[in-house]
Amino acid sequence: MLRIAYIIPHLNYGGAELVVCQQVNYLHTQGYDVHLIILDDIVHLPISLKLPNSNVVSLQLNAHTLTQLALKRLPFILPKLYRYIKRYCITHVVAHLPLAHFCARLLKLAHWQLKVIAYHHSLQYQASPLNTFAKQLFNHCHRLLARVSDTANIGVSVAVLTHLQRHFYLRKPTLLYNSVAYTPVNGVIANNYYRQHHLQHAQYRIVLPGRLHADKGQAFFIEVVHALVQQYAYAPQQLQVIFAGGGPIATALIEKIRAYNLENHIHISHQIDNKLLLSMLKTANITVIPSINEAFGIVAIEALSQACTIIASCVGGLPEIITHKKNGFLLPAQNKHVWVNQIHELLLLKDKPIFEAQKLYNSYAQKFTLTAQMSKLIQLLQ
Repeated sequence: MLRIAYIIPHLNYGGAELVVCQQVNYLHTQGYDVHLIILDDIVHLPISLKLPNSNVVSLQLNAHTLTQLALKRLPFILPKLYRYIKRYCITHVVAHLPLAHFCARLLKLAHWQLKVIAYHHSLQYQASPLNTFAKQLFNHCHRLLARVSDTANIGVSVAVLTHLQRHFYLRKPTLLYNSVAYTPVNGVIANNYYRQHHLQHAQYRIVLPGRLHADKGQAFFIEVVHALVQQYAYAPQQLQVIFAGGGPIATALIEKIRAYNLENHIHISHQIDNKLLLSMLKTANITVIPSINEAFGIVAIEALSQACTIIASCVGGLPEIITHKKNGFLLPAQNKHVWVNQIHELLLLKDKPIFEAQKLYNSYAQKFTLTAQMSKLIQLLQ
């Protein structure tokens, strides 16, 4: 009998966290014995958990990345983790993100029958290059540990698997695209939000969904909006941009918006729940994903599920979701001239449909549904 424990460093708004919550909910509703172990704590839940409280544990590590500080604290929580695995007779561990991978591999050394699945969501060596001897040495030791402990490795895109295989050992590398459960929404929730925040109706609305982070390209897009306003004199009633999310660079983005005098063109929502985000996508003329570094792009498949027209950077896993001029537009990252021209062209079309709504939805439904993802995952676990 499968007894599955998901391990994740912490829960907050984010792609990996959303995947974990969706998967444990799905497995629980299908009758599987599934547990969720959070190494640190729950900050925010991307979606509600359906697991009983007895199947969720937070170990209060006070760290959620694989750093020297986390390594110093691991001896205090690894015994708790081991006792939990033994108590509930866990047969499979699905570990998400590098800190959880490392913990799961150490567990395997003490519990040899345990099956360890390492689930990879990022181009981690781009974000944290092996640029010191200490990092190279640790990566070498971790790679040896993976050789003796891993049962399989899941990557959320071809880009992720290719990237990792250059730097790490992957036993049984398996491609498993991220998914989202389809949520039917309309624009009512978003329109209520716009009224509450005194955002006037604009002829053209652009929504940038997701976390505000340097890798996501929001700072670059402020420059694109500034160029559009300067070159074509778009007034706020004509062009409105919504940054639908919060994150560590929110303050810096606000300062940049003020510096460019774009307060009436660009609004930052900060953290919002998923239904409001989807409703905002429904009201958008264009969804923009100007990422600099993107392992996959869950926001892209959320947008396709709502039949949105997408303009995205041609980086990472985004070209595995978007085919240029078939179900969206792929543009070179951080090329302001190209982005300004493409968006201006679309603005001139106004309300004319660019792609058939059904075609956009189908590009989501054919590859990125939760049911398709979970059937492949269950097959791997068995």
